[in-house]
Amino acid sequence: MQKGRRYTLLPARWCRENTKWRMLSTLYLVLTYNEFYKVHIEREKFLVNLLLEHIKCLYQKLSQDNRLHSTHVSLYLCLLIMWEQNSFSNPLLVTRKELMKISKIGSNATYHKCIRQLEEFGYIKYTPRYNSFIGSSVYILR
Repeated sequence: MQKGRRYTLLPARWCRENTKWRMLSTLYLVLTYNEFYKVHIEREKFLVNLLLEHIKCLYQKLSQDNRLHSTHVSLYLCLLIMWEQNSFSNPLLVTRKELMKISKIGSNATYHKCIRQLEEFGYIKYTPRYNSFIGSSVYILR
């Protein structure tokens, strides 16, 4: 990028998911070099705040929900991290092996029990696929 030139910036795909940014998904923004970085920094702040807000809501839900155990929390936080890495867009394509490794769950039975119960309790929507190369679909419910 060169100073003084104007650049066209289209909002990222994740903006369409959030009602606050939905209108921006159809607009073209013409920005200068300095403005481009200001928008980028604001976007990063927005993403961090979105993740922190989701974790705060999760903490409030966890304190009231006696059905959840440490494996549920570990798995859900792992899903939140992957959701953040996926620019907060649904669905996430995840594999059992990857989730078990990050969330430190050692048993297949425990993993399947936790993911099924998280869906039953309304925290996620889980659509299994039986192809380990593609991965299963997980929607984080807000």
